[in-house]
Amino acid sequence: MQRAHETLIPTPASWRRRRARSGLLGAMGAGAVLFLGILFWAHAAATPRSAYHYRFARTPRGAVKQALQREIEFYQARLTYDPNSGLNLAALAGAYLRMARATGDLRWYLIAEQTAQRSVASLPFQNNGALIVLARVAEARHDFQQAISLARRAGSTEALSIIVTSNLAMGKIDEAARAAGILIQGGAGLTSYTLQSLVELAQGNDEAAVADLQRAIASEEPDEVASSVWARTLLGRLHYRRGKLRLAADIYREALAVLPQHPRPDSRALPPPSSTISTTSLELWTRVRNCAPLSLLPTSRAGSTARPTTTA
Repeated sequence: MQRAHETLIPTPASWRRRRARSGLLGAMGAGAVLFLGILFWAHAAATPRSAYHYRFARTPRGAVKQALQREIEFYQARLTYDPNSGLNLAALAGAYLRMARATGDLRWYLIAEQTAQRSVASLPFQNNGALIVLARVAEARHDFQQAISLARRAGSTEALSIIVTSNLAMGKIDEAARAAGILIQGGAGLTSYTLQSLVELAQGNDEAAVADLQRAIASEEPDEVASSVWARTLLGRLHYRRGKLRLAADIYREALAVLPQHPRPDSRALPPPSSTISTTSLELWTRVRNCAPLSLLPTSRAGSTARPTTTA
């Protein structure tokens, strides 16, 4: 028996026991790492990249703006021969509106509005294109009742989109849901599924909203670039809110890759105070405005909008 004052000298047997314990601990650590890796892989596989990957060729930087500039010059040239052509004025107003979305320059909205008003004055009947432009500008100013009124006069598929978003902005979720339902029945696609998801967000149904945004992305077409970015931004925000930060970041990066030159929404463009719009509705509208490819016109106070002196 070893005495207390004697120095303990490790024996070969004790070294073997220590190595065995170290090997066991190492194996347990490697197993834990492998298990966590499998869990992470399974979580990532639940939302594959194909669910939000943009499968079409990316638009070259500046190509959208150049194409719109050529379209604007084309209709301006046609108007030199017939300055009062309601159809040509409506087409030009639509090009101005798309340029406003592509560049984020608010002056294009004012030019679009002025041109659309000239178009309606020249062609007061069956002029849906000009009415849609006027409705979009009214919605951008947060004049939602006027936007709905103009959209109903136009009576087109795009008009239903305006009715959905304007009703959501005013907190009229049931009316927005009815319009979104009609839009889906008329043809399910990127825009209709995205708008349906906005209604579901307003109803507090996040799961259905995620499913519809995934359907929207799956049904996108190559000529819907801005709407493709919009749908991905909404989907990224939903996942971010639910704590899926890595997935949200991946979706944001994909949206930036689709259209890196897309303008940021104007942070000044907040709805004016109004007793007819609830706080919840304002928060929803702000969220929609921050994601939509439509930059809103800033308002200095309720019922008034600062307009720069710009002519067509």
